[in-house]
Amino acid sequence: MSVETGQVHFFNRSWEVHSLAVNNVLTDLTVALKQAEVRFLAEYVKTHSNESNAIAAFEAAKKDLHEMAVSVGYAD
Repeated sequence: MSVETGQVHFFNRSWEVHSLAVNNVLTDLTVALKQAEVRFLAEYVKTHSNESNAIAAFEAAKKDLHEMAVSVGYAD
């Protein structure tokens, strides 16, 4: 904090990194993780097509990824 002519100013030169970039990186990581899950489950279902739990998990992950793709946005 610095005091100039009776006013208090807060200087944070990295405000953009703290308030925008970190949030955007977390969004990217969340989407990438869900994509990896969908890709893994797709390959798993190819080799284990008789497992209903795997198919249900794959369909749920695809639905979640679709919802993320529609609603996720960047803060700028």
